[in-house]
Parts: sequence; C-alpha cells; structure tokens
Amino acid sequence: MSSVNDKTAIDNILQQIAQAHAEKDAAKLASFYKPSTRLFDLAPPLSRNGMNIGDIAAWFDTWDGPI
Repeated sequence: MSSVNDKTAIDNILQQIAQAHAEKDAAKLASFYKPSTRLFDLAPPLSRNGMNIGDIAAWFDTWDGPI
C-alpha cells in the first residue's frame, strides 16, 4: 500500500515542478531542490550543486511563450 502513496506523492511533486516551469516561477522551481542536490544538464559546467534562482529566472526570460 505504501508504494501507491509514494507514487501519488512523487506524481504530485512532478506536477508542481511542471507548474513552476509553466508559470516561469524560478523560486518555486528551486524550492524542490536542496542546495546539496547534484544536478546534471547540457549547459556548461554540465553539473552543479543546487539551483541558482537567478540563473533559472534568466533562462525563463529567454522564452517568449510558454515552456
């Protein structure tokens, strides 16, 4: 039974992350990650610890329409 609750909780978090992207809300998006979270992406330096709200906001600003 706990796996159903776990799946529901994970789905809820993923929906909130998607909503933060859709709203271009950098602070909300960053709130899902601890400062020690190791993140990997395609932009140099390819990996980093935590999310930088300023960097996220700047990236959101490059989009004219919805993400």
